[in-house]
Amino acid sequence: MPEAWWSYAFKEFERHLRAQNRRPLTIHGYIKDMEQLRAWMLGNDRGDDVPSTEDLRHWLAELQEHEATGATLARKRSSARHFFEFVVHLGLVRQSPVEKLEQPSHEYVLPQTLSRQQVAALLRAAEKHPRDFALLHVLLGCGLRVSEACALARTQVDLPNRMLYVAGRVVP
Repeated sequence: MPEAWWSYAFKEFERHLRAQNRRPLTIHGYIKDMEQLRAWMLGNDRGDDVPSTEDLRHWLAELQEHEATGATLARKRSSARHFFEFVVHLGLVRQSPVEKLEQPSHEYVLPQTLSRQQVAALLRAAEKHPRDFALLHVLLGCGLRVSEACALARTQVDLPNRMLYVAGRVVP
């Protein structure tokens, strides 16, 4: 299959993800994962071929050897699944190589939480810096991810009603 299929597929896949209103970081992650797969294919003398299920197994195994976490492997598999479902839909590939790929198992590790003393110390340390103090209150009080707080636009902040509008949810 010619080299152009990858480039065309990436471009169309990105367009498709944007049309679905996927978040920019999600789009970037999917494309980056598939570019990594393509680079692996080239580095393993597979050229611009469509990866086989066996290729995907070897790629994921190699990532695991390089200490990729279970969550990372699951995300890369998910990226491949979405990408190849799309290229099958486009007619570039007859069958997705991900269909016969086993689901990687991984354990979810719960994030560590701060103790009340740690939260108090963090807020005390930021008291002299109003911006940092306010940001910490937003993060801690609303349970936002750092990426969500960084992505907030002024139009998502409703000061009179003390509300934030964050990625499909309303945070009082």
